Amino acid sequence: MAKSLRSKWKRKMKAVKRVRYGEKELKRLKSILPNPVAIDVNMSDICTVLPKGALSKNSKPLKDEEGCSQTNKTRSILKKKEISFLKEKQRIAIENNEDEKCSANESMEIDESKRKYHPKKMIDENGNYPIWMNRRAIKKLKEKNRRLSQKTKKNKKKHV
Repeated sequence: MAKSLRSKWKRKMKAVKRVRYGEKELKRLKSILPNPVAIDVNMSDICTVLPKGALSKNSKPLKDEEGCSQTNKTRSILKKKEISFLKEKQRIAIENNEDEKCSANESMEIDESKRKYHPKKMIDENGNYPIWMNRRAIKKLKEKNRRLSQKTKKNKKKHV
């Protein structure tokens, strides 16, 4: 199949847009991201850095320059803020577990009053149609109900 001029033109214009918007997006991303050189994170501040194979079962605890084992050093670092953070985390976990136990034992009490629709008019007590019914079907029903009500009015006039 031959390529139309229109599709070639569209492809060309999309390429132009890609270049133009690519430059704008690059500027925006650079402005959003902080300068990576300015932020220098020391990994030993965040976590304990261990050499390869240090976590094997037979290995002994590592000693640092001061001679104290790595586990004691990490315990001393974890004193104030982190311990309070861990306690808070445990408290939240306990509360969540209690909530789960309550929800498992007792179900919530919900007032489930199902809507009752008129069998022919399909209108509930508030005059609303069912959610699943589309506008076209509602319009048809309204017209049908209008015709039925006119028939009943005529019949009543004849009998009176």
